[in-house]
Amino acid sequence: MEAQKAAYTAELNALMIGAAPGNEGRSADDLVAYAARVDRHHATLALFAAASLRQRIGDIEAASRIYHQIADDSAIESDLRDLATVRLGYLALDQAKPEPLIPRLAPIAGKAGPWRYSAKEAIALLTAKAGQRDIAATMLQEVADDPGAPSDLAARARALAELYR
Repeated sequence: MEAQKAAYTAELNALMIGAAPGNEGRSADDLVAYAARVDRHHATLALFAAASLRQRIGDIEAASRIYHQIADDSAIESDLRDLATVRLGYLALDQAKPEPLIPRLAPIAGKAGPWRYSAKEAIALLTAKAGQRDIAATMLQEVADDPGAPSDLAARARALAELYR
């Protein structure tokens, strides 16, 4: 079992090294194929990497599909599913109608998990995109004022709250 994990890790590392500029699309496809035949831990890492590569080259639809695959897989740890949902929230900012993602983000924003502040920020940004800038400003100010929020996220939330006022 340990030898298999080591082999999976070595293969994943090789795939990641091969994800050089100009080769992102093929690398993403290779990572998805790899994810289909390895254990769920390695598969999850590979899927996150593939989605990130797809996003990097502007293939938002493919990145969204991969993040949905992660977020909807109950066999994956909830914190990782939440991260995929948060990433979907940020991707939705580029969509014409991003509001449908807000209900998916709300439970993450409301719990004490590691992605709650990012989920709150994503909800605020989606709210602003929907034209409710005053509500978004209030939400962002709440994040900025929360002493538990990571400092970089709080600073960004503060700046965005000012922008939306």
